[in-house]
Amino acid sequence: MNLENIEPLELEFLQHSNWIEKEYSEEALEDAHLAWEYLKKQDITLRSVLTTHLLLMRRMDKSIAGKIRNCDVWIGGEKKTFISEKLISDDLESLFDAMEASKRLSNEKMKIDCAETMHIDFESIHPFVDGNGRVGRLLLSKHRMLLGLPIKVIYEHEKEEYYKWFK
Repeated sequence: MNLENIEPLELEFLQHSNWIEKEYSEEALEDAHLAWEYLKKQDITLRSVLTTHLLLMRRMDKSIAGKIRNCDVWIGGEKKTFISEKLISDDLESLFDAMEASKRLSNEKMKIDCAETMHIDFESIHPFVDGNGRVGRLLLSKHRMLLGLPIKVIYEHEKEEYYKWFK
């Protein structure tokens, strides 16, 4: 994938999203760009988010790419117990419905708060074995675009401040 034609802000967004997860390779950046270009053109649905994850993770771990997790995972020292793929899918569908409904918000502060809250909700669901943070930040910026807000670059050096969102 050619990164020469990417908007500078989008490149910065994708690089830092990867760097937060210590993904520094050109390959990881290319896959993030491919996933972002796909997601930008889609409605936020379970299928589009699974495809986004597939595009993002396809060269890192094919066995989990594009698939809801079927095991427990640890997030920041806390265990996220697996219950069922169906419940995870249902939680995601509810979140995506709420994202769609949030397009009716008119107050900019409410839109910003809503996008951040729904990002936190996505990360709390933690639907994948790996790649949740990067997919979640892609979704955050896609949701912000739907709300008429600019994409959100979370810089690598702001990682600790960003992680406070989840406490």
